[in-house]
Amino acid sequence: MHFPKYYAVLGKGDYLTINGKRRGIWEYLEQQPSGWLCSVAVNRAIVPRDLPIFWDCGAVKYRNAEIPVLGKTLVTPAWAIAQYQKNSPHPGDLIAAPDHILIPGSNLRFRRRFNLHSAKEFLNLARQVLPECTPIAVTHGITAHEKIKTARNLYELGYRAIGIGGMAINASDIKGNIASVAAIRDSLPHCYIHVFGLCSPVYAKAWFEIGIDSFDGSSYLLEAFKGRFYKANGRQITKYIAALPGDKITIPLCYCRPCTQMRQNGIEARASGSRFQNLTRAAHNLGQLLLAQTNAIVNRRIGLIACVSKKRKVTSPASELYISQWFQAAKKYILTLEIEYFILSTKHGILHPTQMVEPYDQSLYHLSAPERRRWSEMVVKQLIAIAPPGTEFIILAGKRYREGIVEPLLKAGYNITIAMQGLGIGQQLQWLAVNTPKEKQLSLSLLS
Repeated sequence: MHFPKYYAVLGKGDYLTINGKRRGIWEYLEQQPSGWLCSVAVNRAIVPRDLPIFWDCGAVKYRNAEIPVLGKTLVTPAWAIAQYQKNSPHPGDLIAAPDHILIPGSNLRFRRRFNLHSAKEFLNLARQVLPECTPIAVTHGITAHEKIKTARNLYELGYRAIGIGGMAINASDIKGNIASVAAIRDSLPHCYIHVFGLCSPVYAKAWFEIGIDSFDGSSYLLEAFKGRFYKANGRQITKYIAALPGDKITIPLCYCRPCTQMRQNGIEARASGSRFQNLTRAAHNLGQLLLAQTNAIVNRRIGLIACVSKKRKVTSPASELYISQWFQAAKKYILTLEIEYFILSTKHGILHPTQMVEPYDQSLYHLSAPERRRWSEMVVKQLIAIAPPGTEFIILAGKRYREGIVEPLLKAGYNITIAMQGLGIGQQLQWLAVNTPKEKQLSLSLLS
């Protein structure tokens, strides 16, 4: 299946300073987006460089100006190329040609001429200066017909990546926007197509079905600073209002990674009033948006692997912390299924494979019955938070880890598959060896 990439839009200062160290909100996420959209119209302190970046010219900033200008700087193809080059883009990064959004009532003739001239000049410069990046031009139009015609013209100019802009302002016109995008996709079946600004789960599902290559959006960030707290409910997003300073928090406790980690630092995303709270809420909102997008696109299957006592002695990604023969075999089996997986941890509840974890010495077998009950309740809440009813959980864990979570999940509408139930450790290793395809390429798709 071809999943569209989601580029989350970054703002100016999307980082938190904890114990004197700057950490981007991306460091707290359980699931990463496919990449990040960074506008050169914004000077940012730090930029994540471990994922692809879509470098944007910042047309939204000057959309109401007569001519493309940022401050006192005229936005030209040469200026844009210089800005992208200054940020040291990685091979494969998308770089956008400067454009001027067609707004009814503005000088449309000038804007159309600027867009065409800019696209021609930018493509030549990009090929000369940044040949390892992918130039992308934006098709605009007052009508769907004009957008299709412009997109074809850009393709004939030599662009093999085209963005569709100007629709976010009418995001509520879901049917109309989807129809316009589908028409452009049909007219250019072999072109990379990106959609600007429409990233809700409904749109994510449509882009998947149409065959769109990527899309972006900043709603998670804007809403966070407006005090909106997201909650993924299956394929939909429920929005709560964060409590004002001094007010009682009525939003249910959240067990996602950003909320859990920041509560340990005394920062509560369910309340508003500080930049730290806003940014923590932004990280939370992004995680919830990614979950809802994924839920809208696929029928979820998630593996759950029990933690083990044998661990590395240094802080490691959760997928690498546990080093027993059984854990390695169980992980290898889950990877052949090409599904997401989490680790059932006595200390942390559930762990995403990429989450950095310090070594610890705790086991469910050493906890009292009330402690195990509290642990199970926490895990059930965490699992409900990451996946909608109907999801299938494939559990590779002993009875102690399963008791207290299977029945509540079944009652909540989830499907449960318990692998190797009733087998001893030796028999489990034998079962895993037999049921893990030897020729299968082991790769995990995080569906981000």
